[in-house]
Amino acid sequence: MGARSGHDSRAWLEVDEGAPARNLQALREHARPPGGELPPVIAMVKADGYGIGIRHLVRGLALDALPPGGPATGEPPDASYVLPPTGIVALGVAALSEARELRELGIRCPILLFSPVLPREAGAVLDADVIPMVSELPFARALAGEARRRGIRADFHVEVDTGIGRSGLPAREVEAWGPDLLSLCGVGSGAGEGRGEGDPADGAAGDTPAGTAGGAAGDAPLRWAGLAHHFHSPDDAPGTMAAQEEAFAGVAAHLRRQGLAVPGEDGGEGLLVHRRSAAAAYREPARPREAIRPGIILVGGRAAPDLPVPEPVVALRTRVVSIREVPPGATVGYGATYRAERRERWATLPVGYGDGLPRALSNRGRVLLDGGEAPVVGRISMDLVVVDITDLPAVSVGDLVTVLGRHGEMEISLDEIAGHAGTISYEVLTGLGKRLPRVPLPSTPPAT
Repeated sequence: MGARSGHDSRAWLEVDEGAPARNLQALREHARPPGGELPPVIAMVKADGYGIGIRHLVRGLALDALPPGGPATGEPPDASYVLPPTGIVALGVAALSEARELRELGIRCPILLFSPVLPREAGAVLDADVIPMVSELPFARALAGEARRRGIRADFHVEVDTGIGRSGLPAREVEAWGPDLLSLCGVGSGAGEGRGEGDPADGAAGDTPAGTAGGAAGDAPLRWAGLAHHFHSPDDAPGTMAAQEEAFAGVAAHLRRQGLAVPGEDGGEGLLVHRRSAAAAYREPARPREAIRPGIILVGGRAAPDLPVPEPVVALRTRVVSIREVPPGATVGYGATYRAERRERWATLPVGYGDGLPRALSNRGRVLLDGGEAPVVGRISMDLVVVDITDLPAVSVGDLVTVLGRHGEMEISLDEIAGHAGTISYEVLTGLGKRLPRVPLPSTPPAT
């Protein structure tokens, strides 16, 4: 991604809309089961597309062309459904507002809501046309009750807690929660006994098989369409994955014995299984027909320090707005934390922590200009940052500056900024402020 110089904002984000699809394709090739097909994808687009702007991710991944239905729902297989070239079968969000924005952008494909919501929000979930991840029984009962009141059957996926500890139905307690969920779907020996909050039970008990690709039968209010869990440390402690896999396999086997159509380790028909983020997919290929759940890698963030580096997707640019020469002993910024040790030349840039530039880069970050790099001096302010250009005598007011991304042959990566700030690339990207215009790059960026 080359540096551009034709934008007139104080600071802006350039977005390479073609890079997310290329990053996704590279991951799918790596995660392909031996001798198998490329895995389907649940693309995580939460937090405004990980900070780059959801509209740009929609265009970059051709999300507006994705068909409705497909493997993420509990609908019976439709012969007319064709897996898109990107492999995306659903999108993942964390908030109902994100789902509503996607629908307003014309997205028709299934949207999965990954964060838990309160039982009283069951109606809002259905209004937003999303498929919730069930991690609490009270919500499942409320969803069933709302579905009955509307005379519909609602799809859901289940999150199993195999060690993440923050959400999900505990794997070790599947014998307790499994029958309740199965009954709400009319599946298994408890079929017909489950009920939504405030609703009477209807139907008779009896052994009822799953009636669709996932789990639902008769006039049950819910349809079990997916089963998932989260690895807690695929990035920095992949050795922990085996124990979580074992716990998840135990849950799947138990539910399979109860009549739920859960695919086996070698694939097969049934509900959609998904458990691998990009880091987990790089560590071990997906199982046949298992979906992968990439997020940060789509927008150029590396899944772990020892894993492949994706193509950069964004670059943060600004311009020099002021230059001054200062004598030895001059100070700069709040707190006067930097003092010139010689006669120096400082450049002021109109970008700061109000735009998402971490304040922790004060006196330790750097920026790129034609001719080289310049260190940050003093504390980063909300709207301004000062850099030392003493060793770059050709720099003048109006010159282009790269704060994040490539500048000619030089680059400041997400990992570099995150490392200096003592955080992760996820936080850097999602912290990029709304007042930074997102500027899509042309297909062939001009030279600097």
